[in-house]
Amino acid sequence: ALPGVLSVGMISELPLSGQPNDNYFSIAEHPPQDPKQQVTADYRRTNHDYFRAMNIPLLRGRYFSEQEARTDGKVVVINETFARDYFPDEDPLGKHLMIEVGETLVPYEIIGVVGDVRHRSLEGGVYQMMYVPTLQVGNTNLVVRTASDPQGFASSVRQQVLAIDRDQPVSAMRTMSDVLSESIAQQRFRTLLLTIFAAVAMILAAVGIYGVIAYSVTQRTHEVGIRMALGAQPRDVLRLILRQGLALTLIGIGLGLAGAFALTRVMSGLLFGVSATDPLTFAGITLLLTFVAMLACYLPARRATRVDPMVALRYE
Repeated sequence: ALPGVLSVGMISELPLSGQPNDNYFSIAEHPPQDPKQQVTADYRRTNHDYFRAMNIPLLRGRYFSEQEARTDGKVVVINETFARDYFPDEDPLGKHLMIEVGETLVPYEIIGVVGDVRHRSLEGGVYQMMYVPTLQVGNTNLVVRTASDPQGFASSVRQQVLAIDRDQPVSAMRTMSDVLSESIAQQRFRTLLLTIFAAVAMILAAVGIYGVIAYSVTQRTHEVGIRMALGAQPRDVLRLILRQGLALTLIGIGLGLAGAFALTRVMSGLLFGVSATDPLTFAGITLLLTFVAMLACYLPARRATRVDPMVALRYE
């Protein structure tokens, strides 16, 4: 009823909420050899417009109809992972799942296959999913897709719900961006700590390199004076000092890369959407460290090029 609202869905457990809801099932056309064998899949109850509201793509078959949602129709939609795992060489449409309802196995016909959604967490992988149609869910998650910023619809949506039932509580109104942010709050905190530690380590490394090169330049002041007195140009001195710093830097980066590759298994659990041995990341960090190290070497090297040969020859 609200202008700007494109579709409205309903689901028992929201994606990325961390709420598992497994249910036992079997495939009627492929009964298990052992009758006592039980398998589970994530089980969600939705209305007919949920997939459209969440932009979950339909890969095969069809979505639920409104009539099926109103009458708790005995049809089911599965996700792509479910179809790939249990129907690898056949079309799942038209097959039947025996889903446990209460203590009874009820046959549900598969009418559609939809795209995968990470319901538990971003890092938890994708699980087999079964969606069944209903309008009767206890604690309902209402999903509203809007044409503009959803934050501006919060009060209007609340008013529409209360207009239907004044005693219906409406709480925890959030955008999906907020839901996503909350689901990765712990990972973000760990990443922030690692970033701070990495930045401090880089600063300490830069200060250390600067100190070592500056001390080396001071120790070699007499040598620099002799070289310049014999005709060495400032760029030659600069190249000499930078070459020394670059050698130390390359040794350090080589040892660091070896250690990083050795610890990739520890880091793999903290990453999403990128491998622990991502070449682009390793190349970017290597270039960044090289740049910082060269900058730390350049400052004392530049100072060495300004040494007066006569002053340097008298230096002890």
